[in-house]
Amino acid sequence: MGDENTVIRTLWTDTLLEMLVVALERKPEPEVVELLREIRRKRFTREAVTAYVDKRLGDDGRRRLNACLGRIGA
Repeated sequence: MGDENTVIRTLWTDTLLEMLVVALERKPEPEVVELLREIRRKRFTREAVTAYVDKRLGDDGRRRLNACLGRIGA
């Protein structure tokens, strides 16, 4: 059962991060900030989230992410 829980957690992690990428591309800042609060509650590190966004969206995505993180004090 441990492997099953790991797979579920991994899928949820991927889903949250993909939702963030889409939000950074298309959603207004308040929606991005709310999603970042959820991600923060799940104990993702800022470095891990930044690396993921940078890999997927590059400099523009990272800049928008950092601006939104600044709004929540992360």
